This record gives sequence, C-alpha cells and structure tokens, in this order.
Amino acid sequence: MAGVQGREVGEVEVHAIPCKTSYTGAAKVSSFFKYDVNEPVKEGANKEELIASFRGRTLRGACMELPSGYSGEGASSVGSIDTDDDIEGSLEVEGSFPKLTYWNHDLPASSADEIPRVMEWTSLSAVLHSARP
Repeated sequence: MAGVQGREVGEVEVHAIPCKTSYTGAAKVSSFFKYDVNEPVKEGANKEELIASFRGRTLRGACMELPSGYSGEGASSVGSIDTDDDIEGSLEVEGSFPKLTYWNHDLPASSADEIPRVMEWTSLSAVLHSARP
C-alpha cells in the first residue's frame, strides 16, 4: 500500500489492549507479547478465541476484519503535535492493517464489545447516509 508521498508501507499487526503505560519509546512487542488460539469450549462459542497474559493478567481476545471499504493505518508523530489549536509537525504512516485483534480482561470476546459494535456501526451509518430514492 502506498503511504504518504508515495512511500510504500507494509502490513502491520494491530492489537487493542485494555491497559495504559507511561512509556512512549520503541518496544520489541513481538518479542514479549505472545498469545495462543484456544479451541472452543462449547458448541457455538467463538471459533478462535485468543488467550494471552499481560503483566500477569489474563486477556481474552478475537481477531476481526475491518469493514468492507475500510483500511487502517498505523502512524507515528514527526515533530511536535499539540492537542491545542496550535499544531506543529505531522504524522508519518508506518504501516497498514486490514484486520485488528482486540482484547478484554478475563471476559471472552463477544459481539457486544465496543470494537465490534463500532465496526457494525459503519454499515448502519452507510444506510443512514445513503441517498434516498
């Protein structure tokens, strides 16, 4: 996929993890964050429930494709970006992603979670904003 100013960017793996850290530097996440795919415990359960641990706490997650017509891009700041009206600097696209993995503390992933509900909203929004016949 072509990034800003035609620079080619690769595909990246994205995880939405329910935690907050104060560290803002580079980290070798792929070396330290590992997860397993669990077999369904009962019929009708999530076919590929993911299990991980972060700082000793169990995480349960699921991988989901972005809605049709959407793509995600991971970016990093270049220069200083201020949250006020005075913005200096810019964002540089580091990679794109067609799917993401989201995680919950202890609870299995479900369609009632925030991220799947937001993804569902995109199709509803398209219907609401489509031209009337």
